[in-house]
Amino acid sequence: MTQELPEKRPEIVLALIAEKHYLIEGETHMNAMIMGNGPYPTPILLVRFPDPAKIEEVFGTDFDPGQHWRINERAIKRLHDEKAFLEIDA
Repeated sequence: MTQELPEKRPEIVLALIAEKHYLIEGETHMNAMIMGNGPYPTPILLVRFPDPAKIEEVFGTDFDPGQHWRINERAIKRLHDEKAFLEIDA
């Protein structure tokens, strides 16, 4: 389900690329978000990239997902269950 972006950009941004979730922004909140052991800002913006060509369009030609933290799927499932995501398609 694609949702509308809020006026204020969320502090945590994840990208879903080739069925893998990467932390793009919000590293200071990463531990609390992943472990669920403290407060973290919500919603978390989850940008889905169904078309790989959009990655370059959004992040530029130098973007390398390998330079970003990959988020464990158990954490992603928990965040989905908690309805922490604001999901959009790129």
